[in-house]
Order: sequence, then C-alpha cells, then structure tokens
Amino acid sequence: MESVQDCNVVYDAKALLDNAGIYQFEDLEVFKKARGKAVPGRETDESLHKKLYSATQRPTDVFNSKLKILSDAIEKWDAAIDKAVAEGDKKAREYAESQRSEFAIEREGLMRFKTDLGRLVRIYNYIVDDAELENFAAFAKIYSKRLAGIAPEQIDLTGLVLANYQIRAEQKVDEEGEKYLLKPIKPNEAGPSDREKEFISQIIARMNELFGDISGDVGQRHFTSQIVDIAMRNNRVTEQVENNTKEQALQGDLPRVVRAATVDAMKSHNDLARVLLKDKQTMGAFFDIVYDIMKRGDAKDLIDRP
Repeated sequence: MESVQDCNVVYDAKALLDNAGIYQFEDLEVFKKARGKAVPGRETDESLHKKLYSATQRPTDVFNSKLKILSDAIEKWDAAIDKAVAEGDKKAREYAESQRSEFAIEREGLMRFKTDLGRLVRIYNYIVDDAELENFAAFAKIYSKRLAGIAPEQIDLTGLVLANYQIRAEQKVDEEGEKYLLKPIKPNEAGPSDREKEFISQIIARMNELFGDISGDVGQRHFTSQIVDIAMRNNRVTEQVENNTKEQALQGDLPRVVRAATVDAMKSHNDLARVLLKDKQTMGAFFDIVYDIMKRGDAKDLIDRP
C-alpha cells in the first residue's frame, strides 16, 4: 500500500476540514464521550442516535446557518441582476453579478466541506488505524448526513473504495495506457469556484460548437432558452427529467417536444432550427443540452449571464 499511496493523505484531508473552522475540538470530545457511553445492547437504536445526533448539533447549526445566509444573499443578488437587466443598467448588472459570484464561490466552499467529510470517511476506512481519527471518522459520517446538501449528480465521488482491485506500484506505460492507472488519493485542495456560472459558460460553449457562427452568440442563447421554456412547461417532460436518468429521459417525451418546438421556432430562428432539423446527430446533441439545462440550470441564465 505505502509504495503507491501516502497514508498521511487522510491527515492532510482532515487538516483541510479543521481549517474550515466549522466544528471545534470540543465538538469531537463531546462526540467521543457520547460514543463511549453508548453501550451496544443496553439501549435502543433510537436512543443511541439521539445521543450521537445531539453531540453533532452545534456544528450542524453552524453549517446550516452559514448555508442559509449565503443562499439568501445569492437570491438577493439574483433579484438585483433581474432588475438591472429589466432596466438596461449594464453597470448595476455587472456589479450584481460580481457580488453574486462571490457568495456563490463561498457557498461552494461550504458544500466542498460537506463533500470532503464523506470523502475522509471513505479514505479512513481502508488506509488508517488511529483511535482519534477513528472517532473523527465516526463523527464525520453522522455529521455529514445532517448538513443541507446538493443534487446527487453533483456530488464528488472521488475517493470511493474499490472492491476486488489489487493496488500495485506504478509501472511505465505508454501514453494511451496512462489514463487506466490507479492514481494515489490526494486531499481535495482545489479552491471553490462559481459552479453555476461555469455551468452556463460550458452550455454556451457547447451551443457555439453545435451552431458555429449561425445567428451569433445572442441569437443562439435566445433560441435555446425559448426551446427549454417550452419543454419546461410540459409537465410530462419535467416529471421524466426529474425522476429518471438522462438516458431514460431522452427516450421519453423530451425529444418529441423539443423537435416540435424547433419546428415552430423556424418562424423566429429559421437558420438555427434548420441546422437541427436537417441532422439527427446534431439534434441529438441539442437534446442533451436541453436536458442538462432543465436538470441543473435555469433557461433565463442563458440570457441574463454574460
């Protein structure tokens, strides 16, 4: 194991969590005492859970309070952006967007903390044998489940324990084979970013690749936003997107509704609509874009964000 993986990575990961300043040493001591008093077989599961949940209450309140403050601030600046756009005030819009982005990055850092708690538990389970760290891992396992979360598809799955794999020292491989090597686990040290803004930027880049120079960036945004709005107003489509995988949703009503909306859009966006209707592969890629916006974004962001 040590020839491939630096086992100190779990301490590095914990240091990142410690530095977030959300829980304190006293919280871990309270949790340790609660676990020590919880003798298996002498109390019900409900009683045991009460003790352990009580021991994580203070840091849970700290996290959830911070999350609410940041989410409220983001909603406030979203409203300011909408107002600036409606009034055509470019400077006010740019200022509101910069403020929103700052709060979004801070919220992303908070959600990174939650993800890293679960990640440490998975790393600890097969790397370290340390009594204090074992207590922290138990604390993190319960604590992380109490924190307000994000959509499952956005959860970081790096660090998952792999079953039935043998870890070997790295050997020289050709460039093509490098992507199949098992990489050592490292702490998640990358800084938080405004993922919502990045998501919209990625969608716009995909549209540009799909449509090329046709209609220009603004026209592509308005066209796509119009199609997404139509799909969002269809209850069957929204229900299928919400409750199914992407593959399943794209086999449902979404393609039919999007295709029909594209035909109707020929009146206002003839060139863009024709690009999609004349090529099945291009239309399929557009279905993917519409699905991703419905699942993770907001159609008006295509128009409102720079």
